[in-house]
Amino acid sequence: MDAASGRHASPALPAPQTRQAIEAEIARYSNYLIDLRTRLNTFASISVLPPEVLSEVFMHTAGAGGRSTAQSDRWGIYMESLTRPYSWIRVSHVCRHWRAVALNCPALWGNLTVTKQREWMEEVLGRSKKAPLYVSVDISMSLPMGLSATFYPRVNSPQEDSLASILSHTARIRSLSLGSKGPLSERILRLLDGPAPLLETLTMRFETGSHICNNEQDHIHKLLHPETSRLRQLHLHSVLLQWNNTSLPQLTHLTVTCKPHQVTVQVHVEAFLRAIEQMSVLEELVVQSALTAPIDQGEVPTNLVQASLPRLRYLRVLENTRNTISLLSHMTTPSLARLFVEIDGDTKTLSGELFAALATKTPSLGTFATLVVTIARFTLHGIHIQAFRKGCVNRETRPDSQPELEVCFGRLEPDTVITNACESLPICDVHFLTVSGRSLLRSTLLALFKRTKKVVELNVTQCADYDVLPGVLVDRRRGHKHRHSEGNAYHYILPHLRSLSLSLCYFGARGDPYEYELEPSERLADGLIDSYIQRYEYGAEIEQLHIVHPVNLSRREVDRLKEVVRVVEWDGTIDFDEQESDSLYHSEDGYDDGLYDDDVWGYEYGGMDMFDDMDYDLHHFF
Repeated sequence: MDAASGRHASPALPAPQTRQAIEAEIARYSNYLIDLRTRLNTFASISVLPPEVLSEVFMHTAGAGGRSTAQSDRWGIYMESLTRPYSWIRVSHVCRHWRAVALNCPALWGNLTVTKQREWMEEVLGRSKKAPLYVSVDISMSLPMGLSATFYPRVNSPQEDSLASILSHTARIRSLSLGSKGPLSERILRLLDGPAPLLETLTMRFETGSHICNNEQDHIHKLLHPETSRLRQLHLHSVLLQWNNTSLPQLTHLTVTCKPHQVTVQVHVEAFLRAIEQMSVLEELVVQSALTAPIDQGEVPTNLVQASLPRLRYLRVLENTRNTISLLSHMTTPSLARLFVEIDGDTKTLSGELFAALATKTPSLGTFATLVVTIARFTLHGIHIQAFRKGCVNRETRPDSQPELEVCFGRLEPDTVITNACESLPICDVHFLTVSGRSLLRSTLLALFKRTKKVVELNVTQCADYDVLPGVLVDRRRGHKHRHSEGNAYHYILPHLRSLSLSLCYFGARGDPYEYELEPSERLADGLIDSYIQRYEYGAEIEQLHIVHPVNLSRREVDRLKEVVRVVEWDGTIDFDEQESDSLYHSEDGYDDGLYDDDVWGYEYGGMDMFDDMDYDLHHFF
């Protein structure tokens, strides 16, 4: 049938020719419809955007030009690139206009996650033209079970072929992230020799340091030669470097990490201090298990070089006690704004020296308004202290910002840590205090509360010792006798406390494990009522009580508390100490991320030829 006249095609033509004529007519009208839709799209609001703005949107979507959408790995924790690194390309297939804008934006194609498809890598390189490159690659080796990459013969993989193609453009690379589970091939090492005049960020990550040899050291040092003058960020993970022969005065960010007990790639603390002494513009420093463990753990050297780092803003140290003290004591950091310290190993013998070293770094951190203390006995991180300059709002347990000071201890008694922390750390101006721990000792709480006299809000979470807190709240000491009064004045602990919040705290024990009957003796509610009454009578009233997810609490106890406390807020929940349901760990709310839809490319909306388009044809998603 003729679409214009409504008449059938002439029956005089043979059937094959008639069929071909109809198919040609269908194709003609289909192309006409596509052209109409394309013209209609030009009137859409999104089409008003200039190509420059649309290109910027695409670059943010793709994480191009250093706009990484993945979590930063500057703390030494390896985070892979997106599992499907080029999934963002689907946005370029929505319509012809978007496709044209994407292909005419070389910077959009500068983010290269190296895959095994060399043809695809060369295509992306061509699209990037002369734009700077941001290269990320993780070279994995498939080895027979039980064999180590250290001794297994080296075989070039397709991924290395792709990497070699990209490294031939070293002069264009601005950021390079290279990870390997085995020794690098000689071809890759030669390509790493440089020069790399645009290189600003270098990340090298090896699965194990046992395979590092002098040959690899030499090539890494060539990559760090003086011609790489724009290098600002260096992140080394299990990489052996000759720090005595390394001069990088232009660095602003340095990360050096190893896996525990990788002695072959660790560096002596003295050599490391001499290396960073030259980095006067350093702003961020991360050191994790990278320093050689000393033979004598009980003595801290005092004749080390003093490294002056006037611009250092962030310092993160995860080392043994001796090396931590050496670093903190021999670095001058007047601009330090954030400090994280995690102690690996026993701290009993050097606890005093450790806190003294911490104290030297706190003046520049400012005045702390919030303090969070977490005590988890018999765990790897037994005691966790966080201090914030920012205060809490809406009775939150901690601010929504990062802590200015964070310290983790493992093998140390809570009383020892709290006592030393109270003596060394500037926490006397804290107004918001959170204490978390299933087992909280009276001596620990007393030591902490006596140092934080200005606290107005106290949050206690996950406490199972329901008989400890009330007794601590009514602790008082005899003060000076008033001139016109009889007897002595008493000063209660936390004299400015006005609000107490209890979250996930036990209010007592349950009598029968199969019945919801509560044990009548030693109830937290009874102790709280007594302490609130006593403090009110002596002029140290706690005005508010907030209860969130209490354990083994009765409604009758809530009513009794409301009769005594000025303001009682309860979230209405009652939990009992029974085994949690498996439903807590399984969610029924699944979601479809759209990666496996039939039409992820959007070809139906733009008329692109899927059979001739390399984006669609290549399996470039690993």
